[in-house]
Amino acid sequence: MKLFLILSFLTLQFNSLRARSPPVSLFGPCQHRCIEKFGDSKTVRTNADTLYREIDVVNNTEYSLCRLGCTHPEFETLSLPEFTFGQSAYREIVENQTSAKSEDVQKNIVKEVRFLCLDHLDEGFFGRVNMIFEKDVEESNHIHYVELISRDEGDGEEVILHHSWCYNSNCDINFNNTSLADFRLRVSAFNGNGAVGRRLSKWYNARNLLAVSNDLSLKSVEWKDDKAVARLSPDSNSGIPACSYEIQYKNALSSEYTTVKFYLDHTNELLVKGLEFNQNYTVTYISDLIGEPVSVDVSVPACSLMVTDVTMCAPPPVSSLHSTWNTSSGESDLEIDWNYFWVLDANTNRIDRSIRTSHFHITVNPLVTPNNPNCEKYEPIRRDVDNLQRHVSFRISDAKCNYEVEAVVFDTKRRKSETKKMKIVRINEPSYMALLPATDVQTTIGLVVLLTCAIIIFTLIILIILLKKRNHSRRRRRGETVCYAYVDEPPRKIVGVRQPGARFLPVENVNRDVEAGLAQRTVGCNIQNGPKVNMFQVLPQPPYGDSASDHHYDYISEYQVESEMSDEVFEEDICISTPNTPYRIMDSPSFCLMAPIAPFEEFDDLPAYAFQTFRFGKPYERPGNPYCLMTTAMDVSRGNCFSLKYPRDYSEPTRRALRRELEILRILPLHPNIVHFDGVVIGRWENIPYQITGILMEECLGGTLHDYINSAGFVLRRQGMRTPDDACLPIADESPNQSSGYNSFTSKGRQTPEQKTNQDKNSCQIVSSKFISFAEQISSALEHLHFVRIIHSRVSSMSVFLSSDFTDPLEMSSEQIVKLGDFSNAFPNSNDASVLDPMLQPPEVMMGKKFETKGDIWQMGMCLAEMCTLGTPFTMQKHIPMSGVSEFDKLPSTRFIRDTAKKCLLKPRSRPDAANLRVNFGNFTG
Repeated sequence: MKLFLILSFLTLQFNSLRARSPPVSLFGPCQHRCIEKFGDSKTVRTNADTLYREIDVVNNTEYSLCRLGCTHPEFETLSLPEFTFGQSAYREIVENQTSAKSEDVQKNIVKEVRFLCLDHLDEGFFGRVNMIFEKDVEESNHIHYVELISRDEGDGEEVILHHSWCYNSNCDINFNNTSLADFRLRVSAFNGNGAVGRRLSKWYNARNLLAVSNDLSLKSVEWKDDKAVARLSPDSNSGIPACSYEIQYKNALSSEYTTVKFYLDHTNELLVKGLEFNQNYTVTYISDLIGEPVSVDVSVPACSLMVTDVTMCAPPPVSSLHSTWNTSSGESDLEIDWNYFWVLDANTNRIDRSIRTSHFHITVNPLVTPNNPNCEKYEPIRRDVDNLQRHVSFRISDAKCNYEVEAVVFDTKRRKSETKKMKIVRINEPSYMALLPATDVQTTIGLVVLLTCAIIIFTLIILIILLKKRNHSRRRRRGETVCYAYVDEPPRKIVGVRQPGARFLPVENVNRDVEAGLAQRTVGCNIQNGPKVNMFQVLPQPPYGDSASDHHYDYISEYQVESEMSDEVFEEDICISTPNTPYRIMDSPSFCLMAPIAPFEEFDDLPAYAFQTFRFGKPYERPGNPYCLMTTAMDVSRGNCFSLKYPRDYSEPTRRALRRELEILRILPLHPNIVHFDGVVIGRWENIPYQITGILMEECLGGTLHDYINSAGFVLRRQGMRTPDDACLPIADESPNQSSGYNSFTSKGRQTPEQKTNQDKNSCQIVSSKFISFAEQISSALEHLHFVRIIHSRVSSMSVFLSSDFTDPLEMSSEQIVKLGDFSNAFPNSNDASVLDPMLQPPEVMMGKKFETKGDIWQMGMCLAEMCTLGTPFTMQKHIPMSGVSEFDKLPSTRFIRDTAKKCLLKPRSRPDAANLRVNFGNFTG
């Protein structure tokens, strides 16, 4: 601690002297001598799992004092030995500078200098420089001075962007890119006497630096420490590689990824360790700062195919298993025999037999067995058997159970083989195709009972059919037969009934000249204009409307058709309307009038729910989505409410758009800030069963973020217009003093201007803080989408929903979150992405380029601009307008949202990604 205080004092003194830094040609050799005298070295493990020694001068007080003496040779007050050593070394180098050996000056040390890797963030570069030395050059004998020089294309002026001392073969570098100029990476080598060799340079242009790549290639799969490792290397043909990588991998049988983070070093390799033999792995990698996730398939062969020494592999599995039952003793004994051979056990001449078979581990697992519920209650039986034995006996609790036997081999290094399994089936499923002898009384009774049940069921079916026909005959005699009919709106006359198997057609599409097959003589037809109790309603479109104006069909109470097809054809195509509820219930358990999206067999991996189990609300349109309508659906069986999306019509573009959305929802992983997909609604359409007719999404009761922004802006602007004389602030107890101004307002219901200002500030702070939280959650949702390579292409306040309902935008629950939804325009890759709304098209898309993830960031910027302006219209002006509420605009959080929106609206390469936005909003504490 004392030495630290001395160094702090000396630093202040040296700054006051304003001493000029010594020349590089003298400072370099002096540093080298300080490193030889006081420097340390440490051993580090590289990404390739090799050891590497490097010079360590971090937190080295002696070296720092010596280096300080090199920079201040004229300072004589401090008499510490390390400091004076640096001063004397500097003076000696100055005296001997002219006598340096010419052969040392001409000898080259560095063969090549290059950018090892680069990360690009916020118009700045962070990376690592690597030097390749000449043959037989010891790395620790020299230090290096690294410079990055920018040359202007116009006047040729050079500017040093970065310079630093490097004590090893690679060192870190950072600089800001201010122009599209050429860059020169230059390095000079020094020993204890002076400069060694010539200065080496390498030129780069701006395109080289901006073309940072995160492509990795699989070099090899190798054996290491009883496991397999995959050796990955950056692709040198794709440009300068990125520095930071996150690698996730899993085998084909696993559902969870293992994550490893790397920072590229001089080995230029990444080693994924701990892989199992004879397995297929999926390795996914992504740079922390650029690019999209990329997957590589890694096939790990068997261990015996990778090595020549069998002692390096686990023992082979048991070759075969055999089982027999021994019931001679009155108990049930299960006898297990197996065959096994390993070359290490058979080699008796082997001198070193330290690696051989240790023992066998045999497990007997009870299985679920028909007609015996006790089997699943028994515990597994485990036994370790000596390596010389090939037989074991188990005492089984219940011989009337099915069992599974597992055998594993262990060697003396505790490595285990693959598991060999065998099923022992004692009880089969009952077969009704093979009859037992007649003497078996139990079987005879069972067959009689089964036959009796079949007769009763058949009789009930016949009675139900006869009763149904009887009811239809009564209804026809009363003139109350109901069927579908086309109705003219102006004259309100029936044009014709729907023929069997025909689709629902609007009135304008009915061919009124061709009525030969449909013309029926009508009797007693009453056409009503509104709903009526116990009426049947004909709905050609999804049954959500509440009035006859929603469709071209009217209510028909008495319509008798004197043809043979009316009752039978249309009796199941009837919907019952309840007059006092906004929901409708389908009378038929399998019939649905919504246009289908796709057959369920194409999406049979999705959760599906029957159409008749739902009640539906009134439909509404969602802006920007021309293909579908929305409504509220209540699942009667589960008691939950959902938002249902269903096709607007039966056109091919509509079906194609909703199919694409189902494909996106099928592969989209769960995320707390993404609207949850619950499943699909299936029903029968045009006598075709199992048709997907709707998409069930989580119901967000708080509405859209657009509505919340407008509500908050309305409240804050109204607060800004209030004065102490407003009628909404009554004087409850006393009256103000006429001569004391506003300070005399002492009643409970009044506020002074100062109190009012504080209240406005608090209200503005609440809204602005909520916007910060919402922005972080939207960024997290976008980061999740981009990680799985999905482009939303419609990120706006209309596509963001509040999870919970609220009554006051200034008094929202702390648990309120926002969720990104509306995936009707989402695409799994940028080649297919398109934007229908011209107001949401980024500038690069308007110029003909494809829509990429940076397009989502641009749309996020428009959403942030809407937040900080409280809904003020913003149409891509040069400057984002103010909200009109001065207290809100002055807040640090509002200014932070505005600044972030400007960054998101820059050119694509200058925009931050979703991960950076999430981190920035999450770390904001203003």
